[in-house]
Amino acid sequence: MSNESNPLGLYIPPQTIEFAKAPYIKPRDAERWIANLPTAHIGETARLIFKAMSEINRVEIPPHQRFKLLELFRQPFDYVTQALIKHIIGQAFPLSGKNQKISELIRELQWEIAIGYKIIINSSLSGHFGRVDKTLLTSINRALYYLGECLLKSYLVYTPQNNQTWIEIHHLYLFAEHNGLISESVKDNLFPENNNSTIGTQYKHIILLSLANPYRLPQSEIQKVNTALFGWSKYSHLHMLDDPNNPIGLFAIDLESNAPPSYYNTAQKQSNSNFIRILDTSELTRILRDQIETSEKKSGNQKGKMQNTLDVSQKTLKRLILAWGAVPKRNFSRKGKQTEVKVALGLSASHCFIQKAYEDKQRKVAPDNEFRDSEIEFDTKAVYQSDLIDNVGEPLSHPDVWDIAQNPTIQSKDELNFPAFTQFTNEGNSSPLLKTQNDIYDVYKCNLLNESAGGYCITWKNDIATKTVVGSLISLFNPEEEGQEEWSIGVIRWIKAIEKEYLYIGIELLSPSAQAIASKNITSQSKTFDYTRALLLPELRSVKQPQTLITQSLYHVGDKLALDVHGQSIKVTLTKLLENTSTFAQFEFSIIKTVKKPTPTDKNDRIKNFDSIWSSI
Repeated sequence: MSNESNPLGLYIPPQTIEFAKAPYIKPRDAERWIANLPTAHIGETARLIFKAMSEINRVEIPPHQRFKLLELFRQPFDYVTQALIKHIIGQAFPLSGKNQKISELIRELQWEIAIGYKIIINSSLSGHFGRVDKTLLTSINRALYYLGECLLKSYLVYTPQNNQTWIEIHHLYLFAEHNGLISESVKDNLFPENNNSTIGTQYKHIILLSLANPYRLPQSEIQKVNTALFGWSKYSHLHMLDDPNNPIGLFAIDLESNAPPSYYNTAQKQSNSNFIRILDTSELTRILRDQIETSEKKSGNQKGKMQNTLDVSQKTLKRLILAWGAVPKRNFSRKGKQTEVKVALGLSASHCFIQKAYEDKQRKVAPDNEFRDSEIEFDTKAVYQSDLIDNVGEPLSHPDVWDIAQNPTIQSKDELNFPAFTQFTNEGNSSPLLKTQNDIYDVYKCNLLNESAGGYCITWKNDIATKTVVGSLISLFNPEEEGQEEWSIGVIRWIKAIEKEYLYIGIELLSPSAQAIASKNITSQSKTFDYTRALLLPELRSVKQPQTLITQSLYHVGDKLALDVHGQSIKVTLTKLLENTSTFAQFEFSIIKTVKKPTPTDKNDRIKNFDSIWSSI
């Protein structure tokens, strides 16, 4: 299609001359057709909706008639999308083949309805610029909304966006800006949170979500931030690049590129400044800080302009301040590698293989009759999440996390709150806490692409039958590392499906080694539980971090625990929560006192302690 017939360079499929003989081309017919959709059968409804919109987008229809049709189809589109998205939200990765297809369908649905509004825009502009009416204004707003939804649905499954998306978003905004339309509000009765939005706030919403670095966020966090941005985007401001040496903001957008926003850099000084916009987020980050301060003071009166942070937690707010208000610097240099490593997923699997490595090492240095495994039993009952007490107001740290995504956010280790991930345990069977049964856990072989002192980037083949999400505990063993006998402990910070066959996984290193131990809550009689798996991480002097504990999310700051560390019983108090991903937590602790392990004569008493769980094993 020529530039004259497509002045904004939007993707638009060819239009046929004749009307399709379908029962949804005229608005009145479409109303009846939509009312008769088999909504109880989501699959069939999705098929019919997708087919209808594909046909409508490839038929020549007057712009105002097409606009009425699209407005009618928005509600069933949203109904189908909300029903289908349940197949990808809360699922671990890689997605099953069926759910991958569903995720593709969801993105195609958003893309098709965006195409419909782009056709209206193109038809309205071709050959007669300057004629702006409410239909054109609303169509630009709607097109931006659905193109943003295309990006959002890609973020939710950690896949790249459609190649055309960013350039179309930029061009739509540029046209609206050039014609003084960015501040005109548009009604949206279907989505109350988006009602009376403007093209300007719609565009900044898309930009800010990209800068929040969604490929490093769990799905629930992506959704919360996206919802909050309907109200927050108006507190950021776009400016022309008047002074290349002193821009009014940290971020730059090239409206002539097919690329997301990025930190302003020296290369952009040489670009055509007419197409560079600078995003100033200073007011937005100030309001976020006020919101955190208000919450910490537990005041009933809201400070700042934002009256509603929805479900966004203080941890997420602090994380967004880092994303939108600070230029990150890498703490450690990274180097490329092409090495095969062994990987174990989850606390239980990591515990198992770390203990096995310890036992193998002990057998090498001790005669067989002097080495004996511990016999403590651990609890295999289901673990239910409890609210964790957090310490807030601590200085933000900037650990080095591999940044394969284009967005610049550095995550802070103590600012994350991740959802549960698939447990790799055989919860129906009892097994000794320190006696390994590694046959019920799997070791996966992955390729280590690059590493630094702060983390790794590995590739995970999609055909490996397992599940993982952002926030999972992960342990790695590099058999080619000379002299290495330890499993490194890390946490998955981001996932990105760059190629169909592979997931790229970014891992923050928590510790180069760990000890497999047992932990039990002894705070009070009412809080006494059975022993559960835990990891003891050594002191890391390079980052001034003392010894820490990795446990299941059972405990709170202030709880007293009994630890069994290879036969030695230690009582500790949990003093600070460093991380909580809802399935594991990392704590600093202080030692209460050390006692000797009970002698073998106490064996019968120890067996009685487990009377309450035998029937459930």
